[in-house]
Amino acid sequence: MAMAPTSFIRSCSSFGLPMSSLRSLSLDMMTCGGGVGSSWSSSRAASSSFAVQVVPRRLAASSASSSSSSSVRWHSHQHKQRQMALMSTPLSPAASPGCSHATTSTPAALDCAGLGANSLRRRFFADTPSSRSQGPPVVVAMIGAPSLSRSLATRAFATTTRSTSTAQPDTVVEDTTTTTTTTTTTTRDDDDAAQPLANSTAPNRTSLAYMCKAAHNSSLCDEVNIAELVGFLRHEGEETNLTKKTRNRVEKAASALWNIARHGDESRRDEVVATEHALDSLLSAMQLGCYPAAAVISQLTERQAGTSGSAEWRREEAVKAGALDAIVNVLRQETSCVLTSGRASSALKNFAANGYEDEVVAAGALEPLVERLKAMHDNEDYATPAAIALASLARRSEKCAAAVFQAGAIEPLASLLSTADVFGKASAVATKASAASALADLVFANETRRKAVQSLPGTIDALRALARDEDLRVSAPAVIALMHLTGRNSKEMATWFHEMKADGKLGELVAEMRHNEDDCCELALNVLNAGTADEHKDTVIAAGVLDPLVTLLRDGKTSMIKTKAAMLLSSLSHGKGDVRARRETIIGAGALDAILAVLSNGSVKGKVFAARALGNLAYRQDELVGAQWANLSAAIKALVTLLSNGNAMGKVDAARTLAYISHLGEEETRLNSIVEAGVLPPLVTIMKDESATRDALFYASMLVARIAYKNEERTEAVLDGGAAGALVSIISRTETANVNANVKLQASRAIACIASSPSVKHREALILTGAVRPLEDMVNGSCERASKNASYAMHRLSSRERARWIRAHSPRKK
Repeated sequence: MAMAPTSFIRSCSSFGLPMSSLRSLSLDMMTCGGGVGSSWSSSRAASSSFAVQVVPRRLAASSASSSSSSSVRWHSHQHKQRQMALMSTPLSPAASPGCSHATTSTPAALDCAGLGANSLRRRFFADTPSSRSQGPPVVVAMIGAPSLSRSLATRAFATTTRSTSTAQPDTVVEDTTTTTTTTTTTTRDDDDAAQPLANSTAPNRTSLAYMCKAAHNSSLCDEVNIAELVGFLRHEGEETNLTKKTRNRVEKAASALWNIARHGDESRRDEVVATEHALDSLLSAMQLGCYPAAAVISQLTERQAGTSGSAEWRREEAVKAGALDAIVNVLRQETSCVLTSGRASSALKNFAANGYEDEVVAAGALEPLVERLKAMHDNEDYATPAAIALASLARRSEKCAAAVFQAGAIEPLASLLSTADVFGKASAVATKASAASALADLVFANETRRKAVQSLPGTIDALRALARDEDLRVSAPAVIALMHLTGRNSKEMATWFHEMKADGKLGELVAEMRHNEDDCCELALNVLNAGTADEHKDTVIAAGVLDPLVTLLRDGKTSMIKTKAAMLLSSLSHGKGDVRARRETIIGAGALDAILAVLSNGSVKGKVFAARALGNLAYRQDELVGAQWANLSAAIKALVTLLSNGNAMGKVDAARTLAYISHLGEEETRLNSIVEAGVLPPLVTIMKDESATRDALFYASMLVARIAYKNEERTEAVLDGGAAGALVSIISRTETANVNANVKLQASRAIACIASSPSVKHREALILTGAVRPLEDMVNGSCERASKNASYAMHRLSSRERARWIRAHSPRKK
């Protein structure tokens, strides 16, 4: 029975076979009068279709056998032999009279052998990896064949090229049966399986399955229409109780969006958030238990490494859309998928670590996080994300740390230090590191929480063991936690340091600092910052840490590395022991210029530690620093900027360092440079601020005293800037935590320096600020040094000037 493919389709209907089962049929086809390896006849090659002999395999048992030479015996063993013969046939083209495109394995022969798409793929592409982007001639020829052969070859070609990492342009091939040109692309997807076979192989680019496949390919994901995906997600996710089929489609759409968020750049992630109804649909799907939807939210709210995109804007839009409440609802659901809860916890970490910690706490996230940490501490998909989220919250502020402690997180976090080994290696590392980091932040500068952690049995021993771990990702936070719990100069820290040195790990840390490439460099700095006690600083310097440290200050890959390097340098240049010798060694290593680089262009914290390190090196080292770094103008300008715009800690270190620099070399030149740089306005602002810290008031008063000492021009600048009134307000205050005897001592010294001016105008200006009465009270005070300063100031003020002040401030008689 010879028939064209269209006749075959009609024949299927006559056998009672539904049209939807065409793809499930196994067809054995051959050309009339030819067998395996035969060529197409020239007459058939010019025809728009070729005659085939077709027998469905499921009907072969009821078909009569034919004994003619052109017939085929449809027995299974003969069918298998024909398949094996074709699989061993070489693919080199063979010349055939009257047929310019004849090949050894023709489309008809392939169909005759009954090969499916997978067999074709293994046959033609197993030995030629480079041919995955372009099919061999026989497959390209088959794509242009009539519908049955074309469909078979196109499926084989599509399944072979599906895994390629780069996008392939549409392949234009010449039809082997006609002279027309057709364009082939990816075959229809699974969602189109119920559609009838068509002559065109162009895919429906708006179908869900096609978009899912394209989004999975990093080179094709930019072509996916995000609005169409959101439409699928929104339409299918409107029901509260999803059927299995509907849930599958929702997860497919969310998975496609997840791949776009992973593979795309910042603009594509922004496009997802900007698409109408995208966030609402994703949050709804997440609350219905859709894991990919939670993964999309986590991906969108996380800043990608090496980018400076608009992740902050995406987080803000997600918060406006109600992401925090939705995430907390997912965590509270006992039936939530493990993976969905894990991704929801990761999203919470992204919000908590980037300025939304108060909103996360207010949304009620702490209780479900801690509950899941308690109930599922043996499941990494619960424990690891929850521990990371709690660590992010604990380090943000004292308020958040107190909330985490009140939620009861300390005990489950401490248990993870020793039980996380049941997880996989990667999860165990992340879990133990997060638990140790959270404990370190919780006990930092808080005696109540520190004692609570110390009372947990086995916690100190577990941290001591983790501090010796080979993986820096684990040992670094463990060392920090151990230091906060026991103290930097404790017996436990000394034992750890000696063991680390004996094992040769001190040299390994220095080597990691020299790499300056990955997170290990930063972790090595963390270990040295936390574990270097005063008695070990000389040992660390002798290990060769200064050369890589100076290099990191200049050329650190990230601002955080520069900040940690400045922190370590400030620690090494301070403390007990032979500090002067250490400072000389540090200055000799070229640290001054490197510190200036961070002080000028570093991060906020980096500038603080750079200013502190410079102050340590400048303290009573005028002959050394002045000789090696004569030009301090750039450092002075940077310090004044920090004094004006820095945080509370930065202002303290800037004022302190400027006061020490004023002693270097030619003092008059240094002091004039400091005044010309505009130091007085920020100093006055600090001294008038009642919330200013004790150290800030102390060093600000010290610097004003240095400026006004024995110099009329600078004293006049001090009076014009309002510094005298600010000093009088300090000595007039009652003693508090911020204003103690030492602060008043420095303020009285500054007032005495102003009063020492030979100018009567300056002394009168000081009297008019109301200095007399608080000075008189200070003369009779308990502090001897402050009393001497006040007595000297009162002596400098003449009786005539004091009488003028008394008349001006005494009540008039009626």
